[in-house]
Amino acid sequence: MRANEPPRIPRFFSRILLGAALCGLATVPAWAQGPASTRPVSVVVAGGASVPVGGFKDYNDLGVHADVSLLLRFAGQSFRLRPEFSYARFSLKNASTIYTNVLASRSAGANRAVSGSLAAGSSFDVATSAAYGSGDASTLLGLLGNIELPLAGGLYVLAGVGATSVKSGASSSATDVSQTALTYNGGAGIRFRLGGISGFIEGRLKDIAVDKGKALFSDVKTLPVSFGLVF
Repeated sequence: MRANEPPRIPRFFSRILLGAALCGLATVPAWAQGPASTRPVSVVVAGGASVPVGGFKDYNDLGVHADVSLLLRFAGQSFRLRPEFSYARFSLKNASTIYTNVLASRSAGANRAVSGSLAAGSSFDVATSAAYGSGDASTLLGLLGNIELPLAGGLYVLAGVGATSVKSGASSSATDVSQTALTYNGGAGIRFRLGGISGFIEGRLKDIAVDKGKALFSDVKTLPVSFGLVF
């Protein structure tokens, strides 16, 4: 977060909760209705696409992700804990594409931190891909503690915090970036019956607080969109 930038997390979660509340006022399709499971513990598996946003998208293409979690129900159905293990992988863009993106960001006056060989006023060796480490991808391996709150008709919101191990070849040296960073995430979804189990569709925003100077990108934000099953 930049020194003069206002705090992002409270505004981020307030928008999620407002959007989810508005969704809850809409008519819910009949296929999403049905009695919720009364089991105190369920296993959740999910996967799908993950869209890089912010400074992270300048160096990474569309990614994939997979998640495994537990759904722990308390106080009937009014409160749920959802500890989660997640993995995501993004292929790096080629060097010439990165160069174009950085020049476009500068010309638009974007206030992004660009370190190492991409720092303002320095050169970029496209031929030798000097801005890359040894890897050709960015991977995110995370452990999150989420709280899930059910709404009407299968709709729910969730938010949580945890830690993510970030490894990426988008480095200003020959060594890949590798660090563990604080992670915030939040989103909303809808759960529906699939025979004896449940399915769900879910969207989130994840924000990983990567240290400046250790990577070419100054932040890691992703939008994972998931289809999952609850057993």
